[in-house]
Amino acid sequence: VYDTMVQFSGVGNRISLDKLCMALGVPTSKDDMDGSMVGQAVAEGRIAEVAAYCEKDVMATKAVFDRMTFAS
Repeated sequence: VYDTMVQFSGVGNRISLDKLCMALGVPTSKDDMDGSMVGQAVAEGRIAEVAAYCEKDVMATKAVFDRMTFAS
């Protein structure tokens, strides 16, 4: 297990995926939606939008991991 947040900010500290992306020069996944908006979007039935947001988060996390492990 490789925790990108811990590797970048240290144990007990936090850094958002958005800030981590910015710091590493990786495109952020936060454009039309962020995590605080997911619950409301699901309640409104906007499942496709939530799925697209989650997919962008996964892709951003992978890009951060690749950058931190010198894979890209």
